[in-house]
Amino acid sequence: MYLGRLVFTHIHSCRTLLLAVIFLAGILSSVVINDIVCLLFTPVVIMICLKVKVNPVPYLLGVAMASNIGSACTFIGNPQNVLIGSLSGIPALDYFAIAAPLSLIGLILLYLFIRYTYRQDMEKTFTIETNETSSLVIHKYLITKTLLVLAFVIIFYLLGLNLTLTASFGAAFLLINTRIKPERIYENIDFNLLIIFIGLFVIIAGVEKSGLLSLIYNFLPPQYMEEIPLFGIMAIVLSNIVSNVPAVLLLRYYIPADEQVLWQALALLSTIAGNLTVFGSIANLIVLEIAKKQGIKITSKQYLKIGFPLTVLLSAISIIWFEWMR
Repeated sequence: MYLGRLVFTHIHSCRTLLLAVIFLAGILSSVVINDIVCLLFTPVVIMICLKVKVNPVPYLLGVAMASNIGSACTFIGNPQNVLIGSLSGIPALDYFAIAAPLSLIGLILLYLFIRYTYRQDMEKTFTIETNETSSLVIHKYLITKTLLVLAFVIIFYLLGLNLTLTASFGAAFLLINTRIKPERIYENIDFNLLIIFIGLFVIIAGVEKSGLLSLIYNFLPPQYMEEIPLFGIMAIVLSNIVSNVPAVLLLRYYIPADEQVLWQALALLSTIAGNLTVFGSIANLIVLEIAKKQGIKITSKQYLKIGFPLTVLLSAISIIWFEWMR
């Protein structure tokens, strides 16, 4: 809501609003899990769009796709990258240095694609009266404390401490020292989302036990998968068939222990692959579900019109980038 008020008071055109939404969603998703960003930021974007009477669809598409692109540049931006960071042992700053330029290019391309596709909607300007946002209650103490704890968690992780432990200690500290009853916080936990991820790990364990991996190895021998173009295409295709977390769990067996570039390519490509279709990322589904509850319908065709060319172009740029890095 605080970000919403900032937008209200400093932005007065649809183009600038779109730019702000895309880069805010992208930057936030690089330091906080992108699913959480979509869960909290989507209602704010809908509120702004309804208040200024603009078409909310391009901005919601911006939230969904920017959250995937932004989260791709760090090991803490999404669940599959957290997993890759743990399995690969690659320093977080090394990966960020490689992936950040690609995420920046992706956010710029996303803005240009949406702005062109919805060019008629982008011509509108608007003005919001200051008194319309003055009644908003901002808990500055809670915001400051939460941001400080988040900063310390990120710093400790960058220094090499275990992310699970640092995040758990940070969360425990906030719960113990909060002015809000913990029960109210527990009520806002999306347990359905947790169950989805638990189910994905159960399915992957079943795949490992069933012998399906052996059939995949026979069809795609490991020596072929060491080529970045084929490996990248498989990461994108699998991420849209079985979702990105299971895709990472399957493709990790193709990566040699000393091959850092393939880990980095997997982290970035499996994440931006989430923009190819509506079902490519949990973040997409979160945005669409919240929009649906507000009476805003986003069709697969609307999503595909932006997501497909964006993903193809950004994936091609990324594959060339990783080939050059190799």
